[in-house]
Amino acid sequence: MKIKGSPFVNRLIWPADKEAAVRLLQAQWEKKWRSPSRAPWADRPVPAEVIEAVETGWLPKAGRMLELGCGTAGIAAWFAERGYQATGVDIARAALDRAAEKYAYLSPAIEFIAVDLCTETLSDRSFDILIDRGCLHQIPRHLVADYVRNISSVAAPSAKLLLFMKAFRGGRSFGDDEETGLRTDWTRSVFAGHFDLERARPTHLNPGNSEDPLPGIAFWLSRHG
Repeated sequence: MKIKGSPFVNRLIWPADKEAAVRLLQAQWEKKWRSPSRAPWADRPVPAEVIEAVETGWLPKAGRMLELGCGTAGIAAWFAERGYQATGVDIARAALDRAAEKYAYLSPAIEFIAVDLCTETLSDRSFDILIDRGCLHQIPRHLVADYVRNISSVAAPSAKLLLFMKAFRGGRSFGDDEETGLRTDWTRSVFAGHFDLERARPTHLNPGNSEDPLPGIAFWLSRHG
């Protein structure tokens, strides 16, 4: 059931109590990841925007990176293979079990931590790179501010964030200017005081899949000075 509000995040009806909402969200994702069927959101290629950001120097050539809502952690593994210290976090331990098994050969350059970033944070840690490929848009709207605050608390002073969010659904054409503008304004507002939005552009969240494309927008953000 949908309710009115921000069209950019999870609009299902959630308990008003934040911890109860998180427990429900966690149960849903644990169930999805424990399903024997192949998850359509798992094992997707690393986005071209990530590769481009490293190659152009927008992202640092070394350091600590954090994949938010990592699932099977393909992005974190990509960084670990290139000499970064990578961390993948997810609300669903079942997802991390898959990731740990798949990328055991990369230890200790990669680690996996089960954490709910809406009500928790990673204490005593700091990351130079943060990648969110579809985590924020799954969060109940009354937890968005908590999520932004908690991920910002572990961002180094010069940290960069690449954010990917679904877009252009419900009959909207890919790259629709109006929706792009609305989502860009919303993202800038949500991260205000934490990250500065540099630019945005339409993309696909599952590159290379022409049969079932997942249109979205990529956002480049820098830690607010």
